[in-house]
Amino acid sequence: MIYLGLWACGLLVVIWPGRVYAQISAKLESISGEVQVSIRGGVPSLAVTGVVLNAGDTIRTGPGSEATLRLPDGSTLQLGENSSLDISTLAQNPQTGARTSFFKLFFGKVRAIISEDYKRTPGAEFNIETPNALAGVKFTIFTVAYDPVKDETEVSTEVGEVILTVLRRLDCPPVSLQAGNTGIIQGTECSSIFRTGERPEKPEERPLPEEQPPPPLPGQPSGPGPQKLLDNFRDRTSANTSSSTPNSPMGGINTPQTSSPPPSNQRVNPDRQVVPVRVIIEVQKTHKK
Repeated sequence: MIYLGLWACGLLVVIWPGRVYAQISAKLESISGEVQVSIRGGVPSLAVTGVVLNAGDTIRTGPGSEATLRLPDGSTLQLGENSSLDISTLAQNPQTGARTSFFKLFFGKVRAIISEDYKRTPGAEFNIETPNALAGVKFTIFTVAYDPVKDETEVSTEVGEVILTVLRRLDCPPVSLQAGNTGIIQGTECSSIFRTGERPEKPEERPLPEEQPPPPLPGQPSGPGPQKLLDNFRDRTSANTSSSTPNSPMGGINTPQTSSPPPSNQRVNPDRQVVPVRVIIEVQKTHKK
């Protein structure tokens, strides 16, 4: 689309077919600590109070630093420490007076106090976008924070209403955040809303239970293996042999303790297990009449 840009009365006038917008400026009202500005993507430099910023400029604060940006309509944006805010659009329709203000918060936190002009003027828009969320307002006081590590956007409404939209999913409808409410968007999840200061804690992650051995197959013994049974049987045989005598009540048999194969009274199943068997022969005497 072809457009024409020209300067008039200190304002850049951008003309689209059927639409005319004047590019307006913002002013860095106050700074605290180390604050840098990048003019239209240029090399960052230390900011000073009163510097004029336009669309395409970026403000960045360091640890323990803050900056306040004031717009011509009286709206202010208070940038917290370790934050980066890009001025994407600052424009006004000279015919209707409707302003369009669009900012991108790459990381950190910003608190916005919006002028009533956005509520009174039809077509006026004020938006703050993070990598995964969009907060649109008319007249309100609200705070937007984005944590790049968690990929999480948190929006809290103090006055008025904020419309919160998930950018990465089309199946998540926009939600309305009334005063006193906070909305969270983490990654590509839909918004979760709660009272400000009452964020629900995530359930404690419990360790997974230790993996249990699978149950035995049908027909498979569930006790110790064949070798363990064989060893146990040998131990018992050795103990009985050492304590038995020929005159014992059970008729014990002295057997040398050797590593010879199991006696014949054991039934050995090579595929299953060793089962010791004691054979008792009972002899009954009969008397002929």
